[in-house]
Amino acid sequence: MLSYCPTCHKAWEYDRLEKREVKHDGMPSFGLERKECSSCKEPPKSFKDLPSTLARERHKILLQKIATDNQKLLKKNVGKKRTK
Repeated sequence: MLSYCPTCHKAWEYDRLEKREVKHDGMPSFGLERKECSSCKEPPKSFKDLPSTLARERHKILLQKIATDNQKLLKKNVGKKRTK
């Protein structure tokens, strides 16, 4: 069954054999049910801020690891210069 996505302005249908949505460019939309395709639907509100929160936490951990590694390299290089 064809539907029309008012967000991306394309006709689309779900292909059950391939288990995916198929979008059709240039298909007339007259008489088609107006329904958003899965790529245009918003994620559930409970997960809305999750990616940015995870990204901030990962960034924080990465910066801490870089700082720790830099301190170790600095101590190692300072020790080498003193022995020369």
